[in-house]
Amino acid sequence: MNVAVSMSRVRMEARSRPDRPVLDSVTFAVLGGEFAAVVVSSPSARLALRAVLDRSERPTAGTVFIAASSIAVLESSTPERLPAAPLDAHPQLVIADDPTGGLDGHAARRVMEHLHALDDGCRTIVLLTHDGDLARRHARRVILISDGRVVRDADATLCPPGG
Repeated sequence: MNVAVSMSRVRMEARSRPDRPVLDSVTFAVLGGEFAAVVVSSPSARLALRAVLDRSERPTAGTVFIAASSIAVLESSTPERLPAAPLDAHPQLVIADDPTGGLDGHAARRVMEHLHALDDGCRTIVLLTHDGDLARRHARRVILISDGRVVRDADATLCPPGG
């Protein structure tokens, strides 16, 4: 498989505190067709990572490569409001940004079922979440970012509960 997403030494600074990066030398790669979860405990780091991945912002430093010509972003929502567009448009990259945030267990399961329906081996799925258990249960690979840095990158089956 080819690399679909790669980040090398990516740094993003907080607008309110430029001396304190929310992403600090973040490096990882995701292969085409892979379902990877990035567990980020800091909401500002998760939002910065999403902005870099969806190309709405450029990092302060480092390089980002995204092979996909089409990207869909799924956000936290009710299952009834899940967009049909990602299924219809067949995006090459799906960024799921905290898709179960604030939902009850039943609704969260429906959202994850929708996400798994997109996991056809042809699309690359990057799940951004603060929930390590969710990442471990649903993704094949878990990348853990703590204090703005990658501290673990492993097969999901090798990750302990909680991350």
